[in-house]
Amino acid sequence: MKKTVRTATGALIGALLLAGPAAAQSPADYRGEWKLAFTSESSSGEPNLKPAPWITFTATVVQVDSTLGGAMRSDGPSGQFGCRLREGACTAGRMRLSWDDQEWQVFQFKLDSGSATKGSGRAEIRYPDGQIHKYTFIISRL
Repeated sequence: MKKTVRTATGALIGALLLAGPAAAQSPADYRGEWKLAFTSESSSGEPNLKPAPWITFTATVVQVDSTLGGAMRSDGPSGQFGCRLREGACTAGRMRLSWDDQEWQVFQFKLDSGSATKGSGRAEIRYPDGQIHKYTFIISRL
């Protein structure tokens, strides 16, 4: 009996060693077409600005491991964004629109709890003259 247990244990350990390391859990799959509907929230140059719909983009998102990139299209400007996936959120991102002379310093979003198709985010651009424009957006899979 002891020999059978040792042989079975040895076979199990050998199989695990041959199998190599366990695959790391891969992040959610964000690849595909998404809609980003932006709302202007505030502008330091317009203190009485009320939140209002701004621009809606269709974005083609590509993903390599935990890095996302998106090419955005609209009836107006086009643009692109990039970010890192951390704990289920797109963080440390940057965005740039075709009419901008600089990148947006804040771009981030998180899908709603339990959802793989809808979430919310925020974006912010700080201009050299000190103005700051802040936006929120709803992101949804098409």
